[in-house]
Amino acid sequence: EITRIYGIRDRESDGATEVGVAVWDRLPYQLQEILAPLFTSKYTVAASNSRAASLLPTPIYGSAPAKTFHQWLASWTCSMVDLLRSEITSQVFSSCKPILRRDVTTAMFLLSPLLVCIFCESEENHTMILEEVLAVMKRKPEEKETEHNLMSPEHQQLAIQTVFSALDYLSKWSQKQRQSESVDKKSRMAFTPSPELRQVNEFIEKIPADLLAQTSFKCKSYSRALLHIESYLKDHPDELKEHLHFLQ
Repeated sequence: EITRIYGIRDRESDGATEVGVAVWDRLPYQLQEILAPLFTSKYTVAASNSRAASLLPTPIYGSAPAKTFHQWLASWTCSMVDLLRSEITSQVFSSCKPILRRDVTTAMFLLSPLLVCIFCESEENHTMILEEVLAVMKRKPEEKETEHNLMSPEHQQLAIQTVFSALDYLSKWSQKQRQSESVDKKSRMAFTPSPELRQVNEFIEKIPADLLAQTSFKCKSYSRALLHIESYLKDHPDELKEHLHFLQ
């Protein structure tokens, strides 16, 4: 499906694009042999039977559709695919939907770039995504499974680690994007970020640094906890006594 969207073919094939041909030429011969028969295949991606984003609770984490880590991640990722506005971007991620519910590794891999795409499009969905992130962080990893807390402690830890990985990805993307935009703007005027960069940064800044520190500490990620609590105390020096346990 993705090869069709981008026209990834050999030069003589119908539907090939200049970019697609360049990608095709870079693929190993063994992979080309696997992909070539698919160009004339009659198989298509069936309509997803996953719940529409509007039918899922907000946040998804801690609800019935999220009894396991994979269920939560797949439901959250699929629901965010439905939020995409760009036709090409939506087609690319939608074509991956069938595998998201079957392969947790793919869902984890696609989560971060999916978030970047959503944030770059608009600020409309910041609140909903922020609620999901905060729900994961505020849930205590040591909590046992109950009627209102269906996910096991082990899966809760995986969810927290996944959120942290996504936030790290967003931060790195922001740094690289800023460097790229700074190089492109050769004037000596003050740097003005693009709307895409600004929207990603605004989302990152909405997550309280003290919550990041507390969550990291509970997960025994002490270096990350120290990093965030230092950042928080720089802006709130009067709250040092309340957070001394992070520094001991």
